Amino acid sequence: MSELINNQNTKVLKALLELGPGKATAEYLALVCVMGVASVYRSLEELIERNILHKTGTTYSLNSTNPFVQKFSELLDAEKMMNLDPRAYQEVVEVANEMRNHFRENDYSLAVFGSSTRGTATMDSDVDLLLVVERELGEAFPIESTHMLSQLTVMTRAQFADAWKKSNEVARSSVSWGILLHDPWRMFYDYRTTMPKTPVTTEALMSARKDIERMLERFRECRELKNWELGQSLGARTATAIGRALLMETSVTPRTGPEIPRQLQRTGYSIWQDVQRLASPRNAGKKAYDETSDSVERLYAYLWNLTSERTLFSDLLSIIWGQQNEAMNNLCAIFKELGAKCSGCQGADCRLVNKNGKEVTLEYKSTSKGIDGRVGNYLMKRLRQDAKILIYNPYREYPPDIRSYKIHPAVIEAAKSRGISLVPSRDLFGLIADWIAERKSGVELELVEKLEEIADRITESKQFDSAYG
Repeated sequence: MSELINNQNTKVLKALLELGPGKATAEYLALVCVMGVASVYRSLEELIERNILHKTGTTYSLNSTNPFVQKFSELLDAEKMMNLDPRAYQEVVEVANEMRNHFRENDYSLAVFGSSTRGTATMDSDVDLLLVVERELGEAFPIESTHMLSQLTVMTRAQFADAWKKSNEVARSSVSWGILLHDPWRMFYDYRTTMPKTPVTTEALMSARKDIERMLERFRECRELKNWELGQSLGARTATAIGRALLMETSVTPRTGPEIPRQLQRTGYSIWQDVQRLASPRNAGKKAYDETSDSVERLYAYLWNLTSERTLFSDLLSIIWGQQNEAMNNLCAIFKELGAKCSGCQGADCRLVNKNGKEVTLEYKSTSKGIDGRVGNYLMKRLRQDAKILIYNPYREYPPDIRSYKIHPAVIEAAKSRGISLVPSRDLFGLIADWIAERKSGVELELVEKLEEIADRITESKQFDSAYG
């Protein structure tokens, strides 16, 4: 099997392991691994031939029963362990020794996760560890180590299973992106490679909302207590929790805390900058607390107002993953509901009236190939002669939080020469989401102008990705 351990095969296997249990297309793996699709296909064929991967239709998944997969998973954990910061490494080794002295071999599982495993830890960061035991411990587990950096989360096996179903961040990140230090039951390994991702349920959404409300209540109490340091910590946690809840509302499984703002940005929410700013460490004090309070309350109002409009919100989701005609019909319904002047749909077209009374044609293209030089020029030729705004939704087979909206420079020029404004679907999603969330505050709709502004920023800045926010 040694001939399989080359750079390309290793990248593909790592991507599948870090994806967590589930399936992926070759195009998705090419995007994540930054490899050509042809190279990914060659690797996939080799791995399938060795029974390391399964193929179902056009998707690929790990064969968890193959001994090579388990050994590769262990090697990946060992590599991550060696890449830990020296202080974190020493802390993990000492805590692992404590566990061995306290428990019998088959009585516990242990994993390390968080910023230390992602390489984003600072001097003040804790080392996050997850301990899973058969039954609840009678008392808190004492940790003795040199640096005392550890933050230990303890769960029973039943609690871990329940947390996994609810997309709990600790459960997900410790398995998919953490380091499995001790796993005698193969429990962590099975969750990493075979346990399906449970769809977000109403129960999970309600649980997330209750958590946010509890954190908000504690956060508000900090003003009376004048505990600014705790307030900053709770504000950061509340902002992150709101970001997680918004992702869950769009059926996107939230990743770890630091990745949530990026996921929000890719899904189409313009609030990702607020979440990112609040989740970062800040100096404690009354002024900082007041600023955090204003932002947290605004985020909570955004979450509540947006998701309470269930019909509009459901229609809005079709923009980032719907079929072409469905998306356009829903867009027209949304425009009319929000007060924009829309003269109706004709197939994949929607005719909007700008503030000067001029009619502008909006088109929506749902493509699996993205807007590159060849496909983009093909699309330009097929557009109606009077089309002015093109909403494009590339890579629809990828999860919304990983898609690339990059545009080939030649397509930018082709669109510009014909007076066509190119707008990524997630930018339109974010724009309308803001209007839905804030319309009770009297936001004026100038839809055509806003879309043209987005297109101008993309063109002028030469940044061929999302410019919204």
